[in-house]
Amino acid sequence: MKKSKIALLLLPVLALFLIGSISAQALIAGKIYDSSYNGVDSASVTVTCNSNILDTNSLSDGTYAVKFNSSLCSANSIVHVSATKGGLAGSDSGIVNACDNSSGGCSDELVAIVNVNINPP
Repeated sequence: MKKSKIALLLLPVLALFLIGSISAQALIAGKIYDSSYNGVDSASVTVTCNSNILDTNSLSDGTYAVKFNSSLCSANSIVHVSATKGGLAGSDSGIVNACDNSSGGCSDELVAIVNVNINPP
């Protein structure tokens, strides 16, 4: 009887832990810019982390963002970002880091900022 009460008390704690680990995200974001450092809108952006791929388009100011589940893109993973628009292309890489939430500014546990310069071939 005592063991079943302990198990019932621990069940909510275990459930919270599982929910937290399931919802953990890795935010990969940055800016696509041209040789004059202007943001490039509507560029096709491909983000690869541990062989997992997400595609998106840059916004009007050149920014982009994707989120991977942290089980697919974990801390210290290398992220590759490539972007194209018309005859312009470029790529760069970054490392996924744990977000320092000491100031309360992080909503994601893992973050990588990768800016990409696109130029003619």
